[in-house]
Amino acid sequence: MKAFRILFRSFRDSLKSVCRNFSLSMASILCATITLLIVGVSLIVAENVGNATDKLEQELSIVVYLDKNSSDEDLEFLKNTIEKMENVESVTPKSKEEWAKEMSNYSSSFEAIFDYLETNPLLSTLVVTVKDVTKLDSTNESIKLLDNVNDANYGEDTVKPLLTLFDLVEKITLVLVISLIFVT
Repeated sequence: MKAFRILFRSFRDSLKSVCRNFSLSMASILCATITLLIVGVSLIVAENVGNATDKLEQELSIVVYLDKNSSDEDLEFLKNTIEKMENVESVTPKSKEEWAKEMSNYSSSFEAIFDYLETNPLLSTLVVTVKDVTKLDSTNESIKLLDNVNDANYGEDTVKPLLTLFDLVEKITLVLVISLIFVT
C-alpha cells in the first residue's frame, strides 16, 4: 500500500511541476521530439544510401573490348586469362555478332544500319564482374595491359564520383545520428 502512495505522490508532483513550468516543459518535449525525428530521418537516409551503394556495387562490371582482328580463340584465351585474376568473380564473353543481334532487337534503326553495312563494325567483348569494388580500378588497369585488348572500362568517370558521394553522405549521416543521440 505504501508503494501505491509513493507512486501516486510522484505522479502528482510531476504533474504540478509540468503545470508550473509549462513553457519550459513544452520546450524540452519539443526539442526531444525534433531531435528524435531528425535521428529517424537520418537513419532512413543512411539506410537508403547504403542500399543504393550496395546495388550499384553489385551491378558494376568492366567491359573489355577486344581488338578488331581478334578471333574466337583469342576471345576464349583472354576469357581464361582474366578468370585467373585475383579480383575477378566471373567473365561473360559476347561476340560482335551477339552485340549486333541485341542492338537490332533493341531498335529498328540499328537493324537498318546493320543491314546497310557489309561488315560488322562492333568489337567482341568480355563483361567482367569483380569481387571487391575497391580494387576495380587496379583490376581494370591489369586487364588493359593484356594482349588483344583494345580498351577496358567500367564508366569510371561516373562511378568514382558517385561512390565517393555515397560514401560521404553515409559518413555525414552517421556522425549526425551519433551526435544527435548523444545530445538527446
